[in-house]
Amino acid sequence: MDSRLFVCFCLLVVTRAEDFQRTLVVIYKQTVPSEYLFLRGGDAEGNGIPIWQIVEPEKESSKFRKLSEGDTMLDWHGREEGQPKEAFGTPLMWTTNNQSYHLQTNKDGAGYFNINIAKGHMWIADLDMDCDKTHDGWFQYKGFITQNGKPKYESNTYDGWEQVRGGSVCEGELLPDGENFKSGFEWADPQNHFGKCGSFNFVSWGNGTFCFIHSIEFIESLAPPESSEVEDETEK
Repeated sequence: MDSRLFVCFCLLVVTRAEDFQRTLVVIYKQTVPSEYLFLRGGDAEGNGIPIWQIVEPEKESSKFRKLSEGDTMLDWHGREEGQPKEAFGTPLMWTTNNQSYHLQTNKDGAGYFNINIAKGHMWIADLDMDCDKTHDGWFQYKGFITQNGKPKYESNTYDGWEQVRGGSVCEGELLPDGENFKSGFEWADPQNHFGKCGSFNFVSWGNGTFCFIHSIEFIESLAPPESSEVEDETEK
């Protein structure tokens, strides 16, 4: 291979890799063991965004690990080719901030997660996302819920889809000018949540006003020191 072509190829690979940034999407929703949350979303035009799941649980029996197989895009279409039939999008991890909980995300794909700084029932997607495929660093998303492997219908969902109500007035250091989150986002669907690539994005299921966006470094600084003691608690 011509040395100049080789150098150009290497530069292209490095540049593309730099477009991927760690991005966390957190949806707070109380659930029961038969329920599971997935993430769907895309850019301003509704196109999918390339992603990779950062957490790869050690246990092969992990439900999250199985559902993550073949998942390479954040899109609106649900299961991708290569994902198991039980997948309805990008799977999230059920997490808690209880360090003594008997499950841990790095082993089980659910349970204690150090960036959960609030409480239990935080469903988290810890992703490498291609920020170059977003709308100036922003993307749209919403949750999708299943029960016993099928889309669930409840008062604030339609065949599994989260219904976002109340507009979107968020807080956080990464919002443009600290103003109403909808200001300057006329391109986006008002019934979706909005996220910032490379950041920590928190919303409450179905609530368009209870949300915030911060840098991941800021959120990590709030996490308490990890304890080495682990108790065998009963999963709630």
